[in-house]
Amino acid sequence: MKVALDTTKYEAMVAVFDGMGRHRRAHPTTRCDELYYELLSLYFSRVLTASREGKPAVAICGMVPPEVLYAMDIAPLLLESSGTMLMVSLKNYEDVFATAKQFGLPPEICSVHRAIVTQFIRGWAPHLDALVWSGATCDNCAKTGDMVVEIYGMPGFFLDRPYHRGEREIEHTARELKDMISFLEEQTGRRLDQDRLRESLGFTEQQMVLNREIGEMRKAVPSPISNRRGAQLNYVNWLFCGSPQAVEFFTAVRDELREVGKQGTMAPERYRLITVFAPPSHCWNLLDWMEREHGARIVTCPYSSHWGEWDPGLADPIEALAQKCFADPTLRQLAGPLQEAMVQDTVEDALAYQADGALFWAHTGCRHGCAAIRTVRDAVREQAGIPTLALDCDFTDPSFVSNEDMKDKLESFFDILAERE
Repeated sequence: MKVALDTTKYEAMVAVFDGMGRHRRAHPTTRCDELYYELLSLYFSRVLTASREGKPAVAICGMVPPEVLYAMDIAPLLLESSGTMLMVSLKNYEDVFATAKQFGLPPEICSVHRAIVTQFIRGWAPHLDALVWSGATCDNCAKTGDMVVEIYGMPGFFLDRPYHRGEREIEHTARELKDMISFLEEQTGRRLDQDRLRESLGFTEQQMVLNREIGEMRKAVPSPISNRRGAQLNYVNWLFCGSPQAVEFFTAVRDELREVGKQGTMAPERYRLITVFAPPSHCWNLLDWMEREHGARIVTCPYSSHWGEWDPGLADPIEALAQKCFADPTLRQLAGPLQEAMVQDTVEDALAYQADGALFWAHTGCRHGCAAIRTVRDAVREQAGIPTLALDCDFTDPSFVSNEDMKDKLESFFDILAERE
């Protein structure tokens, strides 16, 4: 199966982010607000430019390390991001999910992956030279890659990452990464420069240090970060890890928090929340509402905060990258083991950040995520003494539950927290 390409929708998405960036510059608030949309526009337009100029562009799925692509001067396209952002920017949810249903993908499958497949069925994605995907995040991701390479008729490479971390597992991952690099070299005609890979890993290390510094700053009472800014940090990490753009954004956020803390300009804080998983992409205004109307501040998200053990200065950059595949915060959370990552990180954060409650974004269709709710909730209650709200939602499909229904459940949860004051 191979479809005809029509990038009109994709180009419209880029135009939306361009427009949002121009609006921010015309009505300035903070540098972070402007920079976030500038980076979104840069990321997605870069793939279009590569396609038009005959330069290599490669699709990747979550947890495939982008450092290699940046080091090889290959434009990456994170499929979870492009599928989601096409809908968020164009509001064409019904069209996307109707297409997925006609293709045979039922609503029980994660909406993110139904959106990914749809953009290829419809030919919305630009020309791509190859796809590298992994099953480290979930089984949906593993099967999505199979469908995408068939639909677009492009070569693909499946990157295997073991479940547990150990010396043998890191060695196996390093071998997998070497095979992936050979595959990319063959498909794109680009050779990996080891020094450029070290440079890319250096950017990742700077980002890690900044992330930890930001995490310490968020512990302040009141916390100096807005709910929306915290979500943006996670998103920039996914798109730009291993690039100077990530360092630029994390530095801007760090500097913004310093200034806010110095001036004491944050809105009143009543409830300190930690969140498990990422909020729905279609309703970040819900994060603003929580903060504005109820003083509910998301002080940390273990899902994107806890870097594991990693030595970026190893002589062999491939081995360093293999370690990073186990140390990345989101990969540790999604790939497990559950008790060694999600549970431990959430409990530690509940205590360290003086949280009043935990919010678990319970995305329908995410089987492995929702399966962890009971374990996380019990651990947080027993070890940190705080309640957890498992908020039913869908990461990309606004028809699953309305904003008003989510607000009702959140307000009931805030009533419970108020009784504990």
